[in-house]
Amino acid sequence: MTTAMEPRRRLRADDIFFPAMALLALVIVVTGFGQSYFLAGMVRAKLPNVLVHIHGALFVSWILLLLIQTMLVAVRKMRWHITVGILGTILPPLMVIFGTLTLLDSIRRAQLPIPPEILLVGDSEQLILFIVLISWAMIARRNAASHKRLMILGTMAILGPAIDRWNFGLPVTIAVTGQPRELPAVTDLSAFRIIQEALTNTIRHAGPATAAVTVRYAADHLAVEVTDTGCGLSSSVAETAFAAFLATGTGAGHGLRGMRERAAAAGGAIEIGPIPDGGFRVAACFPHDADPDADIDDDDDAQPETAAHAPPPARDASAGGGQLGGRR
Repeated sequence: MTTAMEPRRRLRADDIFFPAMALLALVIVVTGFGQSYFLAGMVRAKLPNVLVHIHGALFVSWILLLLIQTMLVAVRKMRWHITVGILGTILPPLMVIFGTLTLLDSIRRAQLPIPPEILLVGDSEQLILFIVLISWAMIARRNAASHKRLMILGTMAILGPAIDRWNFGLPVTIAVTGQPRELPAVTDLSAFRIIQEALTNTIRHAGPATAAVTVRYAADHLAVEVTDTGCGLSSSVAETAFAAFLATGTGAGHGLRGMRERAAAAGGAIEIGPIPDGGFRVAACFPHDADPDADIDDDDDAQPETAAHAPPPARDASAGGGQLGGRR
């Protein structure tokens, strides 16, 4: 009596590749939103509102669904795959609807001096690409090779926000107060370059840190401030470097001189120095009645360096806000 044995199924490359890609997408999402969402308890996470909670739950559900579906195909559970796949037709429209609502809500809460249409178009591109690719995948579901690849590509289109939170660069918060207004060209350029050089110094000298840029439009002046939480140059080191620059014309201090010259050209004043509790601060104040014909050397090749020898105090050291009109 012989026993019929079911032939052993061969493991295909697709059985490894697609579950691995889905698992990679899950790792990217968990890594990006780990502290703010997953480690915070998900439903207990302190998110801005219920809308953001729903948005997060839908997107995480999609990543988990993709992982489950690719694994079901890999182990040849096609009936389960088809049954569970019903969720694949329900989630994408909900994701686009709540993703758009969340985007509009974040624009409303941020109150940035940027036309909301620009932010909406820029950030909605990912959702549009997602729904186009996923819809294409649904239409091509009888073509297994195309279907699986389109599903992976569509999912990759919405991983940008998670990757953005990996903090490859310097985390910067921006705030603006007061009523934005047109500025004299020299003031606009000077403030922009001072912020740019201060952030460059933070990247170069502060080590692991975060930075905050504030801009305040007052009735008679513009105040800007850049602070960081790092361990940049101390007062004594920065002062020595700047003194050496004044004496020889070389070395550190070039950026400090540039920031002072820019502030002076716009009729303003600047403070540069360490913060008592740690970190570094650059604050400048510019009058609104700056000479419109004033000239400033916009040498973008300068190498900014921090220093702490502060000039006379700025007219308003309590700058508060975050982006300059006309410059991004």
